[in-house]
Amino acid sequence: MDDAQLSRLKAEKESRSLRERVKQLESKLTKAKAWMLEEREAEKARAEATRVEAIEAFHASEEFCNIKMDFASLSYLQGT
Repeated sequence: MDDAQLSRLKAEKESRSLRERVKQLESKLTKAKAWMLEEREAEKARAEATRVEAIEAFHASEEFCNIKMDFASLSYLQGT
Protein backbone atom coordinates (compact mmCIF):
# COMPACT_ATOMS: atom_id res chain seq x y z
CA MET A 1 0.00 0.00 0.00
CA ASP A 2 1.38 3.36 -0.92
CA ASP A 3 1.07 6.66 0.93
CA ALA A 4 -1.87 7.87 -1.18
CA GLN A 5 -3.91 4.77 -0.34
CA LEU A 6 -3.04 5.05 3.34
CA SER A 7 -4.03 8.71 3.34
CA ARG A 8 -7.32 7.87 1.59
CA LEU A 9 -8.09 5.09 4.09
CA LYS A 10 -7.26 7.38 6.99
CA ALA A 11 -9.50 10.12 5.54
CA GLU A 12 -12.37 7.63 5.03
CA LYS A 13 -12.00 6.38 8.59
CA GLU A 14 -12.03 9.92 9.94
CA SER A 15 -15.01 10.78 7.76
CA ARG A 16 -16.97 7.78 9.12
CA SER A 17 -16.02 8.78 12.64
CA LEU A 18 -17.18 12.35 12.06
CA ARG A 19 -20.48 11.19 10.51
CA GLU A 20 -21.10 9.03 13.57
CA ARG A 21 -20.31 11.96 15.85
CA VAL A 22 -22.75 14.15 13.89
CA LYS A 23 -25.46 11.51 14.37
CA GLN A 24 -24.76 11.42 18.10
CA LEU A 25 -24.90 15.20 18.37
CA GLU A 26 -28.11 15.38 16.32
CA SER A 27 -29.67 12.82 18.66
CA LYS A 28 -28.58 14.85 21.70
CA LEU A 29 -29.97 18.00 20.11
CA THR A 30 -33.32 16.34 19.44
CA LYS A 31 -33.51 15.15 23.05
CA ALA A 32 -32.53 18.59 24.34
CA LYS A 33 -35.22 20.26 22.21
CA ALA A 34 -37.85 17.83 23.50
CA TRP A 35 -36.74 18.43 27.09
CA MET A 36 -36.85 22.19 26.54
CA LEU A 37 -40.41 22.01 25.18
CA GLU A 38 -41.49 19.86 28.12
CA GLU A 39 -39.94 22.32 30.56
CA ARG A 40 -41.58 25.26 28.81
CA GLU A 41 -44.99 23.58 29.06
CA ALA A 42 -44.37 22.67 32.70
CA GLU A 43 -43.40 26.27 33.46
CA LYS A 44 -46.57 27.53 31.78
CA ALA A 45 -48.61 25.14 33.92
CA ARG A 46 -46.78 26.27 37.09
CA ALA A 47 -47.33 29.93 36.19
CA GLU A 48 -51.03 29.33 35.57
CA ALA A 49 -51.37 27.47 38.88
CA THR A 50 -49.61 30.32 40.69
CA ARG A 51 -51.87 32.87 38.99
CA VAL A 52 -54.99 30.94 39.98
CA GLU A 53 -53.71 30.62 43.55
CA ALA A 54 -53.06 34.35 43.75
CA ILE A 55 -56.52 35.17 42.41
CA GLU A 56 -58.18 32.77 44.82
CA ALA A 57 -56.18 34.19 47.73
CA PHE A 58 -57.16 37.72 46.73
CA HIS A 59 -60.83 36.78 46.44
CA ALA A 60 -60.67 35.33 49.94
CA SER A 61 -58.91 38.38 51.34
CA GLU A 62 -60.39 41.12 53.48
CA GLU A 63 -59.17 43.69 50.96
CA PHE A 64 -61.35 42.15 48.24
CA CYS A 65 -64.35 42.06 50.57
CA ASN A 66 -63.83 45.77 51.29
CA ILE A 67 -63.59 46.55 47.58
CA LYS A 68 -66.83 44.67 46.93
CA MET A 69 -68.58 46.50 49.78
CA ASP A 70 -67.32 49.87 48.53
CA PHE A 71 -68.53 49.05 45.04
CA ALA A 72 -71.91 47.91 46.31
CA SER A 73 -72.25 51.08 48.41
CA LEU A 74 -71.32 53.33 45.50
CA SER A 75 -73.67 51.48 43.18
CA TYR A 76 -76.47 51.83 45.69
CA LEU A 77 -75.78 55.53 46.20
CA GLN A 78 -75.65 56.19 42.47
CA GLY A 79 -78.89 54.28 41.97
CA THR A 80 -80.87 56.48 44.39
